[in-house]
Amino acid sequence: MPLYEHIAELNGTPGKFSMPLPMMNIINGGEHADNNVDIQEFMIQPVGAKTLKDAVRIGSEVFHHWRKC
Repeated sequence: MPLYEHIAELNGTPGKFSMPLPMMNIINGGEHADNNVDIQEFMIQPVGAKTLKDAVRIGSEVFHHWRKC
């Protein structure tokens, strides 16, 4: 039995599989950043993306939007 099937059974959702979504760091802060943001990092997860390609595109668009602000 593949590990992902075993995990789904342990989770109580046999036969229901989904790919994990990437988490993307869009704003750095904390001690090692060159700004005064107290929080170490702000991360997003592109929930609702249908594919990994879409997830990366969404993350990139959010990152570039916030970089302009």
